[in-house]
Amino acid sequence: MDSPRLVRILRIAAGTLACCCLLFLVLGGSLYYRSTTLPDIRVDQPAFRPAQTSVVYAADRSVLATWHAEQDRTVVAFDKMLPA
Repeated sequence: MDSPRLVRILRIAAGTLACCCLLFLVLGGSLYYRSTTLPDIRVDQPAFRPAQTSVVYAADRSVLATWHAEQDRTVVAFDKMLPA
């Protein structure tokens, strides 16, 4: 009753579904792991101090150099941001 073509299509569909499930599990596990390493800013918000770019100024207030490590970040207050 079962044709070899139908069995082959069902096996390909099952394999594709299994691969998609595995991909979603790996992605979910990766996102969960990353979420556990983030600081909880709700608990101690003043203690949250992200890395920022260091800027060296000359006497005339011109920028001599900037340094950053892994992230090039400058913290800007919310009220200083331009509207979109």
